[in-house]
Amino acid sequence: MDARERIAQRKQRRVWAKLHAKRQGGRCLYCRTPFVHGHPDLFPTFDHKVPTTRGGAETFENGCACCHLCNSHKGDMTAAEFIDSRTRGAAEWRT
Repeated sequence: MDARERIAQRKQRRVWAKLHAKRQGGRCLYCRTPFVHGHPDLFPTFDHKVPTTRGGAETFENGCACCHLCNSHKGDMTAAEFIDSRTRGAAEWRT
């Protein structure tokens, strides 16, 4: 993938993140914190529900909006795995 394609992909992900954020009521899918545009951790980012490293597609349908903090902590877990880890109390990083 060349530089032009990477830039186009980043722009597409920003558009997708904004669309998902609107559909999700302006809140992170994982922690439910309201998005704050311009905040270093609470702006909406596009997240793959099934990471591309694990066979997920680079599509709108395989995405959601989450805050930068959750996205960076989720890593290559699926959305279901990350939600499960949070409900088991494995997300003390948030406190």
